[in-house]
Amino acid sequence: MIEPATLVLWGLTAAAALWDLAQRRIPNLLVGPGMLAGLIFSYASGGLGGLGNAALGAIVPFVLLAPIWRMDPRLIRAGDIKLYMCVGAFLGWKGVLLVILYGHLFKGLAALVQLGWFQLEKRRAGAGAELVAPTHTPAALPIFAGTLLQTTLPHLLF
Repeated sequence: MIEPATLVLWGLTAAAALWDLAQRRIPNLLVGPGMLAGLIFSYASGGLGGLGNAALGAIVPFVLLAPIWRMDPRLIRAGDIKLYMCVGAFLGWKGVLLVILYGHLFKGLAALVQLGWFQLEKRRAGAGAELVAPTHTPAALPIFAGTLLQTTLPHLLF
């Protein structure tokens, strides 16, 4: 059976993915309460140890990804980092590390698909057409996919 915290996490990351696809941003009104919900669920299921693991899960993405954002905000956006922090509050530091890995793998695949689509459009448009190359692949959808993979894979394998 799927735990209520997992369902809430799926809902949060799915909402963030839809919002990011439509608006190219992830709202703080979604990730802030989501992070708080993750901390509450973690405390309810694991006591102070669960809360500590959730707090580390929220801190690890910031420590790993904020320096990259500070160097070049085109590489990762602040909303993406906050969404990873929200996921970490639910899954803890080990779980969020895997979601970061899976999310970046999915984002790389999405960028390759986007690039291939651009190349096809360029060929169809002809030699004189002006097309604008894609500059940003929304990350919330790959984060959602990584979260789904991380939360379902252990149940499928064991």
